[in-house]
Amino acid sequence: MSEENIVTMRDVYTLVQQLNTRTAELVQQVNQIAERAEEDRRQFGELTEELGRLKIKVYASIAAIAIVGTILAALSQVGNLSGH
Repeated sequence: MSEENIVTMRDVYTLVQQLNTRTAELVQQVNQIAERAEEDRRQFGELTEELGRLKIKVYASIAAIAIVGTILAALSQVGNLSGH
């Protein structure tokens, strides 16, 4: 076996240290992704609540338009009745 094919304990130690460093970097990245995902979930919840509030406002607006339309139709009928 030639000298360049020999793996020393120092080589193994160096590789293990590199692996540990890379593993720590990956764990940090995963944690950052998890934090962003949690923030995204929180924002999604806020958006869902806001959408619910907007939906209520839209339904209220539709109801108000329908009421005004009914009142205008009734007033129109009253106007037609008094005009005859």
